[in-house]
Amino acid sequence: MAERCCPPEPLSAPEHFTCSDGHKVSYYEYLPASAEPYSTHIVFLHGIQSHAGWYTGSCKELAAKGHHVLFLNRRGSGRDMVRRGDAPGWRRLVKDVQEFLLDQQQKHPGGRWILGGISWGGKVAAAVAARCPDLIEGLVLLCPGLVPIVSPPLSTRLSILFSSLFFPTQQYPIPLDDPALFTSSLSWQRFLDSDPDALKKASARFLVQSVRLDLWFRLNCRGWKVPTLLFLGLQEKIVNNKATRERIEDLAQGSIQLIEYPAAHHTLEFEGPEVPWVEDLDSWLGKIGHPGEMMPINPAG
Repeated sequence: MAERCCPPEPLSAPEHFTCSDGHKVSYYEYLPASAEPYSTHIVFLHGIQSHAGWYTGSCKELAAKGHHVLFLNRRGSGRDMVRRGDAPGWRRLVKDVQEFLLDQQQKHPGGRWILGGISWGGKVAAAVAARCPDLIEGLVLLCPGLVPIVSPPLSTRLSILFSSLFFPTQQYPIPLDDPALFTSSLSWQRFLDSDPDALKKASARFLVQSVRLDLWFRLNCRGWKVPTLLFLGLQEKIVNNKATRERIEDLAQGSIQLIEYPAAHHTLEFEGPEVPWVEDLDSWLGKIGHPGEMMPINPAG
């Protein structure tokens, strides 16, 4: 794998999908050279601060390997200025993905549908897998934010809780303002510092809903049965790797493959050839067989 260019290539013009509540979300499509029908469709969800523009390199690499790739921007993120940093609730975010998947499956019938969640987007992807089990045949989690270790100070958390009750759209800084949390690459850190589309603040309602989603996983979630691929970077500074592994082992009722990269930080996209996650994902897709087929649990590092 060649090192991805920094800054990433500019995004093409987005496509738009209208959710059932009327909100329009943007998405980006990367087509393989082969004509339809595609054998594999991969839908990616980004993190709390990021957006599709961070991931053009890997999306093009996956398309070059013959996969149909769709990258969905979360409502209120990226270049979406409508209710920026806000969401009615975590169930609405799950429903956005559910509706998008159903729409795309009607447009592109056949083939396997794989859902990929990056960082905070891993929480939503896992919730989709648990709540809508018939929509996908595989789940890919890249340093998922199910067990974060970065949070606002207690005084700010109390203020967020109060605001969520009386001033739900009040904005608070997302506590990820240090680019070194994401990567050790100085060039990528400069990109993150200057990225105008990165989400720096979120509403009190959004932040409380994020915690409520965490609680739902702990109290109500029965897990999912599709094959799961979990990527972790061992230089992680945003999520708790050990607790994340344990949480995924509790929730994933099908096969699990774990791939750990000793030199990798949180955002695998910003790593070099020593973190070949696109190649490893492509290899995993070749192993899981036909839709619904299960592999034995086989953690690998």
